[in-house]
Amino acid sequence: MQESKKKIKTASIALLCALAVVYLGYHIANVFRDGAKLFLVEPVTEYNTLDVSGCIFRDETVIYAASGGAFAYERENGEKVSKDSTVATTYFVNSEELEKKINDLNYKIDVLENSNGRKSLSLLDKQIEECREKIAKGLAHGDASFVRSKEKELLVLLHERALVEKNSDDYRDELTLLKTERTMLLSSLSASSKEIKADVSGYFYSYTDGYETILTNKAAEELTIESYKELINTNSRASSAAVGKLATSYKWYFACSTTAEMCEQIVADKTYSVTFIDNAYDAPITLLAEKKLTDTETGEALLVFSSSTLPADFDFSRFQRAQITVEEVTGLRIPSSCVRVFGGQTSVYIIKEGVCRIKKIDILFEKDGYCIAAEGSGSSYISRYDRIILGDSELYDGKVID
Repeated sequence: MQESKKKIKTASIALLCALAVVYLGYHIANVFRDGAKLFLVEPVTEYNTLDVSGCIFRDETVIYAASGGAFAYERENGEKVSKDSTVATTYFVNSEELEKKINDLNYKIDVLENSNGRKSLSLLDKQIEECREKIAKGLAHGDASFVRSKEKELLVLLHERALVEKNSDDYRDELTLLKTERTMLLSSLSASSKEIKADVSGYFYSYTDGYETILTNKAAEELTIESYKELINTNSRASSAAVGKLATSYKWYFACSTTAEMCEQIVADKTYSVTFIDNAYDAPITLLAEKKLTDTETGEALLVFSSSTLPADFDFSRFQRAQITVEEVTGLRIPSSCVRVFGGQTSVYIIKEGVCRIKKIDILFEKDGYCIAAEGSGSSYISRYDRIILGDSELYDGKVID
């Protein structure tokens, strides 16, 4: 009999435990029935950026050589040279076939030297498509020099894509073979060679685009919204006799058009971190906002930046895309979907010691579904490592969660 009572008591306890588990499970599920989750608040730094397309202005002197013949460069791109120093050597060639072969080698070497494998495939595919569209437009307008420059740009992009696919950084081995072949061909022509010297001191570049006398520093300093449109649509003045150019000033400009709304936070006489996203040089460069022009009727805006820095390996191709860091914001990262407004004050629900509580927030910046809130505003405000409740539509201050 006593054994029977013992069994009944054990069964009763087991049943009560089972009921307790069901009860707790029900209420926990009830609290999170809408898929509620917890989000841990942590400090972050976000960047408010402005994406633009613009143009580089520089003071440059074109270096010319007699038309015809072949040539070889004696200086690297971006290398500082003094006045009267040799920058290239021309060779008289009495064979059109040999001249073409040498010039083709120069072209291939230039393309490979400007190709690197540090970009992503998605970015390269986008740039290739954009470059092809520009070539099509250039052909439609009959701008032969522009098309030639873009065809070279397209070749560089295609070679860069091939490097990425091969998981390689450069064409070092291929360049060695091409330069050796060129040296052998030129060695037989050394008796009929002529040195090309720099008329002024400056930084040497082996390429020209025909805008050297158009997009100058003076033009940048005098820019208006209308004159900028005219200048970037001006046909280039490329010459077949040009073998390179010298940048004669440290200072250069980057101008870009945008809208008054987009550049509202840009202020003249302030420096900004700018990354040229299509450039082989992918580090940010500090530029000074020289001027900001806006048209209140059309909403158009023109930004003109300047720099006296000449980074090594920076590609000074004329037309480039850039990302301007407007401001750097440090604070607490919060999902925008959980933000509520109570009596005009933005707030969020957090869980504290098993109870739902309201915490105020001061939003500094919002982007891509998240906002950055100020930190250290007081005990009634959100703090780092608070846990925000997500996904529950029936929350209130004081509701027991756990």
